[in-house]
Amino acid sequence: MEQNLHMLTTTVSHEMRLPLDSVISMCRVILAATTNKQIIELVKSIQSAAKILLYRVNDLLDSSTMEKGTFTKNAKIFDVVESIAEIVSINS
Repeated sequence: MEQNLHMLTTTVSHEMRLPLDSVISMCRVILAATTNKQIIELVKSIQSAAKILLYRVNDLLDSSTMEKGTFTKNAKIFDVVESIAEIVSINS
């Protein structure tokens, strides 16, 4: 059981986080390169969805480290208003 959990954690960490980070980074590049409002809105939606998925992947990884007893707190400062705006944007 523990071996399967370790394999899942390793796979999720590598196979999902790297592509999600790439999508988020490419969205930043596109946003910096365009002034088209329609493109900006679409790319922001893609970026928000990718960030939320990345957060869920990180939650999965955190819960597996908690189960192993190796979890360490990683406090990050974030903008609540921006986070809420992203959620509203995805759902609209």
